[in-house]
Amino acid sequence: MKQTYQQLTEKQRDQIQVYYETNNSYRVIANAVGCHKSTVNRELLRCPKGACCAETAHVDARKNKTLANKATKRNDHLLRIIRQLLKRKL
Repeated sequence: MKQTYQQLTEKQRDQIQVYYETNNSYRVIANAVGCHKSTVNRELLRCPKGACCAETAHVDARKNKTLANKATKRNDHLLRIIRQLLKRKL
């Protein structure tokens, strides 16, 4: 069964920070937080070397999500172009 993607919550980021600061492995952190170890790895790669700050990471993630959504919003002009291109293909 395919898993659905869910972004980390602020609580999960806090847990990652605490487990990381107590020198746990990515696998232990992932099991405790309830995500895949590669998710933990990517989250920690975003932090400055040796410093994991859950609060900053969460603020950055929210900001990036907001910016990403702006690029994908549809507008009338874009829909008109898409319809014209589809008609040409048919």
